[in-house]
Amino acid sequence: MSIILHDYPFSIINHTGFKGLLFDVYPAVSQSTLKSDIFKIYEFEKNCSRALLYETERRIALTTHKWISSD
Repeated sequence: MSIILHDYPFSIINHTGFKGLLFDVYPAVSQSTLKSDIFKIYEFEKNCSRALLYETERRIALTTHKWISSD
């Protein structure tokens, strides 16, 4: 779903161009339905990742990096 991949806000569903794009596939989608569906996808993926981490017998190192734009 492009909203997840491109980190669009949930309010994009209210934009006229986006509504026109989705009308044939989802004629009555609302912002709350979209938000609910995305959180269901998140929970599913989180549980799959958690299961994989618990099943592994190897060590895993996680690192993060915070990038700040100079714009």
